[in-house]
Amino acid sequence: MFDGPWSPEEAAAAVVSAQDARSLRWSLVADDFAGEAVTAGEWLDALGVPHDDLEVAGERIWNLTRLFNVREGFDRTDDRLPAALAADDEVSRDRFEAMLDAYYAARGWSPEGVPKRAALERLGLADVVDADTPVAD
Repeated sequence: MFDGPWSPEEAAAAVVSAQDARSLRWSLVADDFAGEAVTAGEWLDALGVPHDDLEVAGERIWNLTRLFNVREGFDRTDDRLPAALAADDEVSRDRFEAMLDAYYAARGWSPEGVPKRAALERLGLADVVDADTPVAD
């Protein structure tokens, strides 16, 4: 069984960082290969885009994606390991749940995986939530 060298909080921070970087890269119409060779800042420079929101752009994208998903019924039960890892018991269920809790906390989401109003306000996304989209307080 994989226990890993990182705490759940360290693992969550690494996942959040990687997801934010990749979502920003993909929004710049760059694939992962090109993105490893050229930084997001270099892409922005080439496109003439200011860097002001660079740190939060990927986080905003990920939160918008999650808002869409929770509006469509996606919840914590949908956040699960790929079958190959789960079937081989590579990561214990308890460890996975602890990492998921840490991930949601790092994102500013509820224990059910719903973005919290405070996180959306910090990201300037509070106004995009409609009446059909769940938000946690």
